[in-house]
Amino acid sequence: MCNQMKRRNETGMTQKIMIVFVGLFLMAEVGLAQVPELIVQTGHTNAVTSVAFSPDGKYIASGSYDWSTKIWDAESGKELRTYTSTNIFSVAFSPDGRLLASAGSDSTVNVYDVINHTKIGSVHGDNMVQGLSFSPDGSMLATGHGYPLWYKELTNVETDDYAVRLWDVASFNQLKEFSGHTQLVTSISFSPDGRHMVSASQDSTIRIWDLGSGEQIFKMTEHIGAVNQVCYSPDGFFIASAGEDSTIRLFYVANGKQIISMKAPDGAVKALKCSPDGRYIGSGGQNGALRLWDLWTGEISETIGIHDAAVSSIDISSDGKWLVSGSWDQTIKIWNLEDLSDGPSLEGYAEGNHSVAIDRSGKFLASGSKDHSVKVWNLESGKLRTAFLGHTLPVYPVAFSKEDKILISSGLDSSTIFWDMGTRNKIRSFKAHTAITCMAVNDKKNYIALAGKDSVIKVWNLSRGKPIQTLSGHSDIIWSLAVTPNDSLLVSASYDKTIKFWDVKSGRCVRTVQDSSVSNAICISPNGQYLASGSGLIVDLHQNEPIFYGLWGSNGGMMFSPDGKILAVGDNRIIRIIETGTWKELRQLAGHVSYINGLTFSKDGKFLYTVSTDARTIIWDAATGRQLISLTVIGQKDWVAVAPDGRFDGTSEGMKKMHYVQNLNSIPLDALFEKFYTPDLLKQILTGDKNYAITKASDINKGIKLPPKVRIDRPGNMSEVESEGIEIEITATESTGDIDEVRLYQNSKLVSDNQVTSRKLSNLGKKLTLTYYIPLVPGANNLLVTAFNRDRTESNPYEITVERKSLEASSNLYILSIGINKYKNSNYTLKYARPDAQAFEKAIEQSGQAIFKQIFKHTLYDADGLRGNIESAIHRIMGEAKPEDAFILYYAGHGVMSEGDSNKAPEFYLIPHDVTKLYGDEEGLAARGVSANQLKEFCTQIKAQKQIIVFDACQSGGAVESFSNRGAANEKAILQLARSAGLVVLSATGTEQFAAEFKQLGHGVFTYALLKGLSGEGDGNKDGRITVKELEAYLNDRVPELTKKYRGTAQYPNSYARGQDFPIGVVK
Repeated sequence: MCNQMKRRNETGMTQKIMIVFVGLFLMAEVGLAQVPELIVQTGHTNAVTSVAFSPDGKYIASGSYDWSTKIWDAESGKELRTYTSTNIFSVAFSPDGRLLASAGSDSTVNVYDVINHTKIGSVHGDNMVQGLSFSPDGSMLATGHGYPLWYKELTNVETDDYAVRLWDVASFNQLKEFSGHTQLVTSISFSPDGRHMVSASQDSTIRIWDLGSGEQIFKMTEHIGAVNQVCYSPDGFFIASAGEDSTIRLFYVANGKQIISMKAPDGAVKALKCSPDGRYIGSGGQNGALRLWDLWTGEISETIGIHDAAVSSIDISSDGKWLVSGSWDQTIKIWNLEDLSDGPSLEGYAEGNHSVAIDRSGKFLASGSKDHSVKVWNLESGKLRTAFLGHTLPVYPVAFSKEDKILISSGLDSSTIFWDMGTRNKIRSFKAHTAITCMAVNDKKNYIALAGKDSVIKVWNLSRGKPIQTLSGHSDIIWSLAVTPNDSLLVSASYDKTIKFWDVKSGRCVRTVQDSSVSNAICISPNGQYLASGSGLIVDLHQNEPIFYGLWGSNGGMMFSPDGKILAVGDNRIIRIIETGTWKELRQLAGHVSYINGLTFSKDGKFLYTVSTDARTIIWDAATGRQLISLTVIGQKDWVAVAPDGRFDGTSEGMKKMHYVQNLNSIPLDALFEKFYTPDLLKQILTGDKNYAITKASDINKGIKLPPKVRIDRPGNMSEVESEGIEIEITATESTGDIDEVRLYQNSKLVSDNQVTSRKLSNLGKKLTLTYYIPLVPGANNLLVTAFNRDRTESNPYEITVERKSLEASSNLYILSIGINKYKNSNYTLKYARPDAQAFEKAIEQSGQAIFKQIFKHTLYDADGLRGNIESAIHRIMGEAKPEDAFILYYAGHGVMSEGDSNKAPEFYLIPHDVTKLYGDEEGLAARGVSANQLKEFCTQIKAQKQIIVFDACQSGGAVESFSNRGAANEKAILQLARSAGLVVLSATGTEQFAAEFKQLGHGVFTYALLKGLSGEGDGNKDGRITVKELEAYLNDRVPELTKKYRGTAQYPNSYARGQDFPIGVVK
């Protein structure tokens, strides 16, 4: 062994527990305020083992076998905090709600200050900890120790430590030890007066202890088999227990005698809790059933609900109104005990990623996901391109092949699927020999190697998908494959602690390297000299000997940079950057909050991409280690991109699903739209566009003033009425900032000025009550209210549904089509704006005849396209359109952002015929242009609740002089218009000019694609009807293809759909 070899301190590494704190702290006006933390709500990804309400009922804590302890907002179901340590068996709040303790398989109990988001201490034992409880005054913490029976059977471990220990919370010193149990202590409860403690165990006994003397008072042996849960009644007179023998038993505290035994009808009782009034006991069973038992009768009072797997834990809120349950089905559910209805489920919106790959052009980034899909990002457009669906279990390896034209995925379902990156269709697939965990593609030698759980490597012909070789020699699961840089050998790493080199053609193993421990990852330097293993081993392949043992343990992928100068290692939740040759750690990259599962460098080495169980893909500056942006996919089509300074981009639905947390308050990402939304954020960060530099004034790290809280007091949700309208009452409550604006939406559209306007409010004190009369459409009316503070942070929305009993009325369509070719200033003349508008109006009329009862057209072209004429047409529509109708505004012409000044913010304008100067004449623009704010007011006052605005706003001739610096502002202004007014906006406006006018098309590119979509190509689901969202999806695909074909560079449209989706045409 080489003298240069360095051994790691294995003992130190195994004892080291890393806690990653993502929150920084700063002093606020009142108390300690934390920097907002972005939360990607992933929920639990393994069995939920423990749940607990905070004493005030506002929060719920949960523990899971996914190694996490989480805190949730009980009312909204939002995930607020995640603490990662080990498999968690039990969680408990202190009586004042400030502290949270979690215990698990590493024999450690961690205690967190949930207000300040810090770990304040821990206690350690020799065995696992399952029983956990704070004393009534919060000064002591009791822990129950031992190994579960299943664990002992699995590992043959032996111990005689089944003690209950009492700890001082202030010092974390042990106060007492209570011995007597002979198996794992499963549950502990203090008496209400704090003088006694009861413990339950898998040894079938329940024991009552005197805390003063440390002596056992009573031992109850009535259960047959393990006792799973025990608790005192609120008055302290009796003890309730739940057991594997399918019984719930009650015992007198005074003498330890059994009062009653209640038999569950369907198996073991895993969890129980007494109601605060002592009248009922809640229970959760092996079969997933949740029940209430009447203690006066000893009978089942109610069956509340059921989980898909065994219930592991329940708790009841201190007011007795809510029950929370955790289950082995990985879910947490809240139940209303007053009416037995379901409350919010505490679950995730996004799934973790297992692998990542980038194509050679640097355009596409692919990841294999736990949700059985393959997500593909287009790094040029800065948007999610597609999600390939075809696997039936989680996807693990992904790889590009054949000059990046093909993407290959495989996973636990054993399927290997080849995807065409051009058409996005499945080319072919085959069934592999086992559940696949790793893959290697060799284009030069035309093979793909697959390996996984059965310790065998199968090699397949890449072109035909036929097996050509079987490589046997490992004795345990294989987690990593690699091809040597010269394509001559295949390398594999296994849990059997060996790394093997294979000659694929002959099937021979030509070299075996003994690893220091199991390895989840291997990689080879670009020059072929070094092999790095996830165990920390470095092998010099030229000298054929190990030269280094690193202080890391990669279970998250590893890779050398393209120039070979650094090695990136995914080590649990951090990335270590190692200098090649010296093997010194240069820096650590911290940003993920769960395990890193894969990483890759961009082909030029500028960027490092990492994926994690936390569902985020993070992009790092490889040279500095600075986090640039994180990407999250929600479902298969929605996404969000967030920069560390708070800027974000994403789909409208995606932004609604993510939130910040500050001082245990959740703030929706969507609530910060006006302040931090940045179109094309990913694209601009990767290209280094200086026009997108963030200002200190908008840095998220300064903290967020909490938005107001709003609610609709009347009518109640799901009300049914027969009248044409209804009066609603809204209450807005100030938080830490003034109430600046209240908005009410009906069926996603902002209602008009004389009903509920987005009116400014000032000096309103702590509460404001507003009353409005709203006309109702036949059928369902969704009413949503939201409010802003003066910092333009938006509240969580509050929504209800009111049903108007009436037959559905036929709807009409109103079209205002504006196309301006000829401007008073001839420098601004266009070729296709008017033909585009005329063609659009004709296409809508033809395709919409079968949808709408009548279609009313208003057209303004060239010299008629004046502000006064536009306002007159809109006012006519205001007087005619009804709530059930639809309105479409189409505009083809110039659109610009005003300069703005210290007194007035820049604003987006449509440019009528008589505007002679686009820049430098603010007064003329304000006098003759049509602003986005005016459009918002117009659309608000038009009663039609289905509204679309289509912008094909061109820049040409003299208009391009300043556009390159204004594109992002244009986009944000247009999308903000859509969001605030509750519209659907389809827009060609972007950071570059879209409306290039090609003779081959006879239209601007955007409108040409729009017309094709309306002609039938936009009917995505082939049902013969074209909806707004189908048209939006078609444009997002077709416009880049056309601009790539005719200009050589793909350009991307922008759209925002807060309004309703509805059909606008029928395919003939």
